[in-house]
Order: sequence, then structure tokens, then C-alpha cells
Amino acid sequence: MPAISSRSAQTTTGILSITQDKPIAVVFTLPEADLAQVQTAQSKGEVPVQASNSEDSGKVLATGTLVTPNNTINTTTGTISLKAKFANDDDHLWPGQFVNIRVQVDTLHKAVTIPSLAVQHGPDGLFVYTVKPDQTVAQANIQVGYQDAGRSVVTKGLAENQSVVVSGQSRLGPGTHVKATDASKTPKPSATANASPS
Repeated sequence: MPAISSRSAQTTTGILSITQDKPIAVVFTLPEADLAQVQTAQSKGEVPVQASNSEDSGKVLATGTLVTPNNTINTTTGTISLKAKFANDDDHLWPGQFVNIRVQVDTLHKAVTIPSLAVQHGPDGLFVYTVKPDQTVAQANIQVGYQDAGRSVVTKGLAENQSVVVSGQSRLGPGTHVKATDASKTPKPSATANASPS
């Protein structure tokens, strides 16, 4: 009687994998609350996206464009996935690399900006300490329209080129004398910075 043999299916592991890196895509998530801003930006045209390294230096590695958001929101995390595409001609992005992504949804013209460190919370809302010509401080109530990357856009209460206190505010009160320093060079208590347009 002839013997009957059986063969079991075997799985094999490939010896190489092919990954496209020019162009390269980056998948990232944003809070669902930001989706409306992204959709509004997309309705006006291409949305620029920057990829930077995940270290403190925040060096920009590549600039690309937003491709499309996912069609569902993750109800567990309250986030939505998006994809951006980068030409990656200089090979600064690599498959599996962790990067920080910035999506440019709008450009504010002639906006007054200050370091977010200057913004204080009081019983009547937000305020800053401004430095008067006689080197005393005054409290100015402000409204902030947007905050990002350590900068705040002031929509009301502050004029361009006013000096504001960025540290040591807990020791201040209206009329307190301060010594102004350049906050970008020597951050010290009661350092000041100028409100600037961006």
C-alpha cells in the first residue's frame, strides 16, 4: 500500500524590506478641537507643515504639505490622525524616526506678540506688567488671541514696542521700580522684553 505523505505550510521571513523615503510621509495626531482650523486652512489651499527633531533644539528638518486628515476621530484619546508629505531630497527624514510636527493654519499680520512668560492670571483676567519711561511698572489688562511656541498674540490692551516684565512678577506691584535688561541675552528677575509685531 502506498504511503500517504502530508506537507505543512511553512512561513518564510523576507530577507529585505523596501521602504520609500523620497517622498516620505509622516503620520501624526492633533486634538480633535484643532480639526476645524485645519479644515478651514485646507479650504484656502495647501497647508504648510514643518518637521523638526524631537530634541530641545527644535531644528527644522523638512517642510512639506498636509495631505489629508483621517475620516474618524479616536474617541479614546480625543485625537485625529493626519498625514503630511515631504520631498525629503536631503534625507533629513528617515523611516521610523520620531519628529515634532507644526501645521501652519493661518498667518497673522501686524500682530502684537510677547513672550508667554509675561502673561499673568488675575481675578479680572489676564494682565502683564508694563515698564514705564521712569522704570516703574504698571499693570495692563490684556486679551490673548493665540499662544504658540512660547509666544502670545495680544489682541487688546498692549501697543507695539511696549516693554513687559517676563520674570519676577510675584515681587511686583504698580509703581515698583525695576531695572530693565535684555531678556534674550540675560534672563534675570524683572527682565523685560518688547512687544513686537510678527
